Amino acid sequence: MSGIKAEGTPASIALQSAKNVGLSEGMLKLSDRLAQAQLRRQGDTAASAAKIGAASTLLKGATDIVRLD
Repeated sequence: MSGIKAEGTPASIALQSAKNVGLSEGMLKLSDRLAQAQLRRQGDTAASAAKIGAASTLLKGATDIVRLD
């Protein structure tokens, strides 16, 4: 029976089952929050990289203009 003991009264078994479901739902919510936080960090990193790339391009363009003069 998949490692689940069915000992005790029906009420105590139902209570334990409800606790187990609650724990599972809590773990799913935590996992979702961690995944969302990771995606936000990835987005922040991509935005920072884009800003650095844009600044680098501007600086390169400025130095190219200075060299032409």
